[in-house]
Amino acid sequence: EPNFKEGFPTDDTSEEDITKGSGLYKTADDYGGPSYIFRGQVDNNYVHFANQDWRILRVNGDRTIRLILDDRITYQGSTDSAFNTTYYERKYIGYTYDNTPCAIDSPCEVTYDKGTKIFTNKNRGTNSTIKNVLEEWYKTNLNDFDEQIAYGLFCNDISYGNGTDDDSVYDDLFYGAYERVYFDGEEYGNPTLICPEQVDSKGEPRNYGGLYKTKIGLITADELNFAGLVYAFFSEPSATTSNFLYKDYDWWSLSPYSSAMFANLFCFGSYGRLYDLSVGNSRSVRPVINIKTDNLTYSGTGIEDDPINIE
Repeated sequence: EPNFKEGFPTDDTSEEDITKGSGLYKTADDYGGPSYIFRGQVDNNYVHFANQDWRILRVNGDRTIRLILDDRITYQGSTDSAFNTTYYERKYIGYTYDNTPCAIDSPCEVTYDKGTKIFTNKNRGTNSTIKNVLEEWYKTNLNDFDEQIAYGLFCNDISYGNGTDDDSVYDDLFYGAYERVYFDGEEYGNPTLICPEQVDSKGEPRNYGGLYKTKIGLITADELNFAGLVYAFFSEPSATTSNFLYKDYDWWSLSPYSSAMFANLFCFGSYGRLYDLSVGNSRSVRPVINIKTDNLTYSGTGIEDDPINIE
């Protein structure tokens, strides 16, 4: 069983144990079936799709395949973007905000029309900066392949973790992923692929964030933790370049961390750990999509020099 309280592989992993704990792990997910998620040093999950290079993150419970881009995108000449250019209210931690609740039994649906290249929020709401960036990138790079891309579930988890849950921008409020991924959280070491009930400390829904059903999103802190990456300080274990998700730059997740003076999300850091950062900062963006497997035609072994080529 993997230890989710330690990154893997870590800087002090011995050469003979470098593959220990790496592989494919099974857990429950939002799709009603088991999910199989990659972890650690993995070298057989390379995919070439839509003229882009990807890595398989996991096989979902509905048997769609979740991919994460193997590099950051460039948008309007920059490799970095803010998650939200406004950040002084708690709602700006949401993938959308000022929307009707994105509940577990009724996710916020974001539909896409390939002909008109228009994304539509069925639950209304205002897009975050990063949602606009991802959707514009989709229109340019994935529109011709849209029929092969499934509507997937993406958890922008704004469930209550701990702290003061009111409208103040000064009191600390920690969200659900904090409890599971941060080392002071009460559920530390127990990541999940099941999005929690998206309510506040009083059991009421919020008008930002939640569970989305859409074509494109970001990785969650829980998925990063399953894959072997942890929140840690500089003196503690970090992932090496052997982890299949490692990059030498910082990039956003979709998981809220906390809100107080600023709205903060989990990020991956180039030093091999997760950390928290105000949404107003700019970091790199690695899109996540889900591929349909019905009548899927492909070739290749999945290694870097012979990736799975989805036709």
